[in-house]
Amino acid sequence: MKSKKIKKVVGSVVFGALVVVLAALFLAVGWVLVQMAQGKTPSLFGYRFYYVLTDSMTPTYAVGDVVLGKEVSASDVDQFTVGTVVTYTAEFGEMAGNQVTHRIVEGVHYDETLNDYVVTTRGDKAGAALDKPVRLSRINAVVSRKMVVVSWIYGLVRNGFGFLLLFIAPLGIMLVVLIVRLVLVIHNDKTKGQQPDEPDEKTAERIDEIKRKAIEEYKKAHENTNEETKND
Repeated sequence: MKSKKIKKVVGSVVFGALVVVLAALFLAVGWVLVQMAQGKTPSLFGYRFYYVLTDSMTPTYAVGDVVLGKEVSASDVDQFTVGTVVTYTAEFGEMAGNQVTHRIVEGVHYDETLNDYVVTTRGDKAGAALDKPVRLSRINAVVSRKMVVVSWIYGLVRNGFGFLLLFIAPLGIMLVVLIVRLVLVIHNDKTKGQQPDEPDEKTAERIDEIKRKAIEEYKKAHENTNEETKND
């Protein structure tokens, strides 16, 4: 009896925890995608998500890919090594003021023209020209990986039907699951109320003992009654 109750409680706790975790993940991904759709750069636990706008990094990253970058500052010079992909805020040219994700081809060095420490970057696309020097202070993140699933989801989110499919449908499914589980719990409680629980072993033994004593007392009383009748 107790073990069944414990299993039921543990099952309910585990189910509740899973619902909370899934809901949190769903909301986190949703928040990131909404921020990106608004043209913002979402940040989560020290990481940033960037949407690739051009084909300058093909074949490494394609237009529409979402990449994950770890936030850095100008003091993180040990991370600005040749071959590292970084995202920075462009200072010169057509991309000035925009986020650019390119690979470092020349490490940290001093630029006399800018009177500042910089790195040199370039896109992976064949024939890409060198970028203008990038000040360390304008580097926002070191790209760690491409977010394949998020890229796919974001592609759907940009479509109205995809947004409906990915956000409204899962919420509806979660709601249905919770309602079904609630109905089952209520039904089980009613069933238990109609059918009393079976007594445990000790309780059963106690009931048998009471029954036995009651029968013995009844027999003794009946025997005494018969003896008195005979005497009369």
